[in-house]
Amino acid sequence: MVAFGREGEALNFYHKALKSNEEIAVQDPDNMDMRLQLANDYLQIARANVSLAAKPSHKKREFWTEARKMFVQSKEVFLDMQAHNLRTRPINDSLTEISQEIAKCDDILSKLWNYFARDKITSSGFIAS
Repeated sequence: MVAFGREGEALNFYHKALKSNEEIAVQDPDNMDMRLQLANDYLQIARANVSLAAKPSHKKREFWTEARKMFVQSKEVFLDMQAHNLRTRPINDSLTEISQEIAKCDDILSKLWNYFARDKITSSGFIAS
């Protein structure tokens, strides 16, 4: 859905799947298949938010913040899987990609913060509230 520009629909779908999968993961924390699905749910939500943040919007910071949060949650699940001795190349590749995406989010959020903070600086040099 994201590939077709339907990010809003995708987010609704992914959030419903995430809620269901989180409940199952809590009931069966050793189910690595469910953990993988959970990590991918977080990843898809993050990617949908990145896609939304790339479009003109007054909510860019919100989308980037949510994307970062979901990337971090996905990373935590993948790291937990590794802690259970599930070390595969796809998991390692996902962790590398996710770390790069978190760094990208941090960079963009920093720039957005500086941009918005600069707009709020008054002639006296203080940030207006």
